[in-house]
Amino acid sequence: MKRIQYLCILVICSLVFPFYGVNAHSEQDENSSHTAIYDNKPAQNQPARTRSKQITARIDSLFNIMGMELRDRKYTSRNVQYLHDQMLYAGAKISFMGVGLGARIGVMDAKRPHYRRVKDFDLQASYFSRVFGAELFYKRYGRYYIANSPYGIGRVWNNANSGSRMETESAGLNLFLFMKDLTSLNESYSYQASFEQTEKQARSAGAFMIIAGADYSRLDSGLPVVPEYARLLMMFLNLYGITGWRFIGFSFGAGFAYTLVLAGDFFIAPVIGLAVHPYQMEFFTGTGTKKDFRIDSLKGFGRICAGYNGELFFTSVFVFFESIFYPCYRFKAEIWTGDLNVGIFSGIRI
Repeated sequence: MKRIQYLCILVICSLVFPFYGVNAHSEQDENSSHTAIYDNKPAQNQPARTRSKQITARIDSLFNIMGMELRDRKYTSRNVQYLHDQMLYAGAKISFMGVGLGARIGVMDAKRPHYRRVKDFDLQASYFSRVFGAELFYKRYGRYYIANSPYGIGRVWNNANSGSRMETESAGLNLFLFMKDLTSLNESYSYQASFEQTEKQARSAGAFMIIAGADYSRLDSGLPVVPEYARLLMMFLNLYGITGWRFIGFSFGAGFAYTLVLAGDFFIAPVIGLAVHPYQMEFFTGTGTKKDFRIDSLKGFGRICAGYNGELFFTSVFVFFESIFYPCYRFKAEIWTGDLNVGIFSGIRI
């Protein structure tokens, strides 16, 4: 019952907070000859906006589900799936002149509400213009449990570990170049209007994306990630006694983003991307550190945001998903990771 009450309070705060803000109109460039594409008024005979001089502040709440699957390449049916405790987060972000800073913290463990101390958090910094975008992030998660495994080894591992000894952290930089087509830069699509809502877009538009980035991922566990007695089942013999890993990768790919502008300042904005992801791997096992380098890793992500983007306030619901495939064929294994966020944010322009 308490979990439901906490969730209701966060959602109500996210919706009500913006109505108490004040609004300042952004400046316009009176000498420009372009048509307006980031305003809610008709685009005809209207000067283009300069970069907004408003401060945009927002609060958000989201529900996170993060998982990993460790696959044995020798015995394909012997996979172990780990899930991060379902966590409720609350956060805030402030933006000015295209630059944004934000943070979220875990406020409740939905799977184990009796845990009073939640260590999870993530930090973000971003910059977006018409043509270029950058996202810098750092995330730290704790408490995993085995959701699916052969022969009941997960149940024994969960009882012995309670997930409290396994932690992950990740950091990275994502870069975006928005293109009108293969030969010209974007002019009509605004990522800020769709996902940051620091601007308004007058009419529907889309853009191709060239994606580049770098990322770091680490997992540590006080106990073997795969229970040691799994060796008796001939599972993950090349990673016997594994207690963690560290991956450092780079990515390069492409994607597409679009914003469908609806009547009454409402909108729907999906984006999807896929990139190759060469990476350096290190596994920490009972017999030492094992290393390898692969170029056939893949990284994919999808985002969709829908809501209201008014002059005074804005509010949206969103779904973000990211997945990375790590082939570890030298060690007869594969690792899949997935991160799903579902939430709501609301804000004002000051």
